[in-house]
Amino acid sequence: MGRSLVAMGAALAVGATGAGVATLALRKWKTNPDPLAGRPMVFPQGDVRRITTDDAAEINTITAGEGPTVVLVHGLTSSAHDWAPVADSLVSLGFTVVAVEQRGHGNSTTGTEGFGIPRQAADLAQVLVGLDLWDTTLVGHSMGAMAAMTMAIEHPLMAHERVRAMCLISTLADVDGLTEFLIERLGFLQRFARFDDRARLLAGLIAFGDKPSIAMIDRSLASVDACPDEVRIGATNGLASHDVRSRLGEIDLPTQVICGTKDRMTPLRANRYIAASIPQAELVEIDGAGHQVIWERADEVTRLIAKLAGAADRTGSHDADTGTGSGPTSSSAS
Repeated sequence: MGRSLVAMGAALAVGATGAGVATLALRKWKTNPDPLAGRPMVFPQGDVRRITTDDAAEINTITAGEGPTVVLVHGLTSSAHDWAPVADSLVSLGFTVVAVEQRGHGNSTTGTEGFGIPRQAADLAQVLVGLDLWDTTLVGHSMGAMAAMTMAIEHPLMAHERVRAMCLISTLADVDGLTEFLIERLGFLQRFARFDDRARLLAGLIAFGDKPSIAMIDRSLASVDACPDEVRIGATNGLASHDVRSRLGEIDLPTQVICGTKDRMTPLRANRYIAASIPQAELVEIDGAGHQVIWERADEVTRLIAKLAGAADRTGSHDADTGTGSGPTSSSAS
């Protein structure tokens, strides 16, 4: 997987805008409708709290809405605001949404231990405690889903007490050659994000599915551009040792795995493997969508999360007086 991405990236980087096919692709994408219909990429206004981790990182969180709690964890070079289309809809459907900005990203700081998925999983566990969250549906996209599944593995008691169900979107159980690709290509995108059609072409081909729109591509470039170089490189390097393939069977939570059929960064086959390896997991394939399925099919993703969170909420509730959780349900999330 990693080698094919690197090869594709190298081919794209050489004279991309001079190629006729590139020009035609960009021209077509400019006519594609924006699935987000111009909605602003701003997370719903809410209560902002910063949780200090055991290595002195300050993890920024935003809580909005009322109802069953959905925790949203973003991906690499992203922030809470990339969840805006999904979060807005979940709030309108009667859910509380909690955005967790991963260390170094958005308004969070890094801490003394730097990056790495186990460290980010520990951050997430500490956020759940710091915000006193119970009976949550934990949703991660890409790197955020890596942190979520690793938290469920490394902190199983925490997961059993605090999380009712988990949704993993466009992610990987292991990383094979992807880090080198991301360091090089995200660096390219960051240098040219605001100026160069080569970056638009590369982002469109890698991050999106059948029908990229220039509006979505420009939003993705702006998100990458907002991430400092040291965070982009540090967080990407932190992915290098991620490999939980042999431990996926330890995850004892109803789990939904969502992936677009045209995801080139975290391919469908990798998400199928995750769904097949987690005992209570089901896979939802979204036809034609790419890695940014949370934008390309925001309404569909929202419906899936809401259905999962609603089913999880009906399984029982935490008894705040005793301080104990009722544990995960044994039925499949659907």
